[in-house]
Amino acid sequence: MGNTHSRRITGHRFYNVQSPGRCYRTGRAHDPTRGYPTMFLPGPQQDTARAAAEFRRQIARSQPKPQKPPYGWRWFSGAPLDGAPRTDATWFLSANQSVDPTYRGKFHTRPRIVRAGMRTGATLAPPAVGVAWWVDERLTMAVLCLVFVLISARAGYKMATAIMESRHQRRLVQPLAAVLAPVLETNKGTIIRGMEIPRDYLSDDETVLTVPLLDTWRPDQVSQAVKLIHVRLGGEWNHQTTKEAPYFLRLTHKPAPPNFVSYKEVAHLLRQGSDATPLLGLGVEAAPVRLNFDDEAPHIGMSVGTGGGKSSLMRLLIAQLAYHGVDHFTVIDPKMVSLQGMDAIIPGLTIYDQIMSEWAAIANFRREMDRRYLELRDNPKAKFDRWFLILEEQNAFALESDIVWKEIKEKKDPARPPVWADIAFILVKARQVKMHVVAAYQRMDDRSTGGFGLRDQFGMKLLSRFSPSQWDMLVDTRPRAIPSNVNGRWTSVMGGLHRQVQLPFMTVDDVADLMSYRDTSGVVRPASPETSPEAVPGGGDGPAPQVGGVPGDTGDRGQRPGRERLRLLPPPPEGLDDAVADLVAPEPEERLYTLKEASSDSPVGFLPVKWETAKKRRTRAPEGAFPEGVMSDGAERYTKDQLTEFFGSAEKSEHSG
Repeated sequence: MGNTHSRRITGHRFYNVQSPGRCYRTGRAHDPTRGYPTMFLPGPQQDTARAAAEFRRQIARSQPKPQKPPYGWRWFSGAPLDGAPRTDATWFLSANQSVDPTYRGKFHTRPRIVRAGMRTGATLAPPAVGVAWWVDERLTMAVLCLVFVLISARAGYKMATAIMESRHQRRLVQPLAAVLAPVLETNKGTIIRGMEIPRDYLSDDETVLTVPLLDTWRPDQVSQAVKLIHVRLGGEWNHQTTKEAPYFLRLTHKPAPPNFVSYKEVAHLLRQGSDATPLLGLGVEAAPVRLNFDDEAPHIGMSVGTGGGKSSLMRLLIAQLAYHGVDHFTVIDPKMVSLQGMDAIIPGLTIYDQIMSEWAAIANFRREMDRRYLELRDNPKAKFDRWFLILEEQNAFALESDIVWKEIKEKKDPARPPVWADIAFILVKARQVKMHVVAAYQRMDDRSTGGFGLRDQFGMKLLSRFSPSQWDMLVDTRPRAIPSNVNGRWTSVMGGLHRQVQLPFMTVDDVADLMSYRDTSGVVRPASPETSPEAVPGGGDGPAPQVGGVPGDTGDRGQRPGRERLRLLPPPPEGLDDAVADLVAPEPEERLYTLKEASSDSPVGFLPVKWETAKKRRTRAPEGAFPEGVMSDGAERYTKDQLTEFFGSAEKSEHSG
């Protein structure tokens, strides 16, 4: 005990003799009121120690005891084990949004009762299997195998869905985000995280596409983004932006075209337009869809299966073109009955249904094209009438051409029939001289178009009842358009954009009815309320004049009672009195022109200025200086004298130059 490092036992602890207030083992300071039994303390210190101990006991009793979390209840009730909610799901309703922004799972988006059942089942399954195994091993094994098969099928479905979703993201969402990023002035990752594009967005009419926007977005950014989405995703969309932050661009499908369109519903639309802009059908929201032979689609190719409505579409186009003044139609019809009866109604329409005559007709069409180019070379301002080459049933035509050519060709002749060279030159050159091709195929492959790669020469492609392979062959864009089962529903493809169109159903009798309104004087008569449910703008209030039939004429083609077709009256005989001649063939009314038709860049133009210049001069003219026109067919029209008085004539302009 004399050693300075000796130890003694006091209060069940070892303390240094030299430092009685510090623990020998830990070196920490010692509280004289704790650790020492009160019997070893002096009297005053004993009272202090007892008071301190009682004080500590009172504090301990006053504080609530820590409770253990109710892990069991949380587990079996389907709640998160840490007690923090992840979503706004309730006992019986699925979640609408996530409460925890870091949560990316799906378990807590289910109703709580479903989660409780899943956890309870998972807990009770092992002991239940053990009991069942003890009772009946074979039955338990069969049930386990069945459960294993179901779980495997479910896992396989999930895996396939994940693979398709990954492909969808890689092929569609990520490239779209990459092109939208510079437009929306953000990065690709931000767009991908906020973008929602379901895989079935084309087939689901209720789909809503969502694209995130910055808080500083501008209207021009939205318009550019919508155009890109139309091109990349296909379809036709309405769009709107959210009014409050966070801002999103939301796109929804426009209403689909009607399931059926009759002739009476669009009769007034067929009589509008021109020989360059015939009506194709009604698109989304029942909006009229027109072709444009002068600009976008000088030639049209159709690829449609049997019964898809090729012949009805041909009748629709030919009837409108003839109504608006086209008098040259060369029809190649190997089927012989596709346009049966049309040649008796349409002036200038000739049908060829034998292979040798078909070849000769196409060669003659090409010779006319070459003649027009020679005339255009000598006279750059030469004007030409439209001439259409209608190629029906081209798969049958291609097959028959190859078979016949193999039978008649000689050794020095080319391997393919020369008719394909004629068609190739026509497709490449005919547009500038107002000659056009409308071709119909069951399958528009390279062989049926002559093997020259001519499919790209068709400015517009019309598809119906097509397969994925046909889409890849003709269009080859993603995503593919979805063919419709609705009769008369076609997909038009032009410039990478595709849209759905419902074609009007057109019979031969409907063609005859439309042609009954054609006036050879060049003035289109207004529609009768009987055939048009809507009034044609500028058509007048009175009914269209009727012309009686010629005695003995049986060409009424089953017309409605009270309506007779307009007959083309023969010219009056020589020497007939002028008054009688006026009754037989009334003097034609003066033709009215729109400003575009009268401009120098129009085929029938007579003004010395182009359309854009004419519009500017009309806008800048003082009040009352520009002639007052007449509204007709939805456009303001003028007489030739009115326009030449204001602009001057092309002849005067050339003479003064």
